[in-house]
Amino acid sequence: MRKIIRVLAIILILLAIIAALGYVWAALSTDNSLTARAIDFAKLGWLFLNGGKNGNQQVIPAAWVEEATRADDGEVLVEQGSQKYQHYWWIDHEKGGYNAEGNFCQFIYVYPPADLVLVRHGNECGGAYWTGLLGDIAQAVEAELDK
Repeated sequence: MRKIIRVLAIILILLAIIAALGYVWAALSTDNSLTARAIDFAKLGWLFLNGGKNGNQQVIPAAWVEEATRADDGEVLVEQGSQKYQHYWWIDHEKGGYNAEGNFCQFIYVYPPADLVLVRHGNECGGAYWTGLLGDIAQAVEAELDK
């Protein structure tokens, strides 16, 4: 029952985000996935990068954004290499970013050290390890910005 309540709460949060950010086209499906355009995924990543704020409007509680995207050593559902999955985000302990992964290798990669959001929008994975690639791109951008 607790898991159902948690999923429903997350769905309500996603609906509030969709409304607040003015998505042109987005839909929640019955498998808990969000279908949207690449720019809308970027807006979602930017919202999390900015602590849940869209301009001056607090769309998602800052405490929830912190909880959902921090490196947590507590209860974690899945662990893959240096990444841990919690609250619909994969937290990358090694590179300092976090990402959401979707069907057909859709990715929102958020990299706070460089205030950067990268989106990968496609129909198939194409054999690439997108999480690693997007993390490497984010670190390369950060290195260029630091010059």
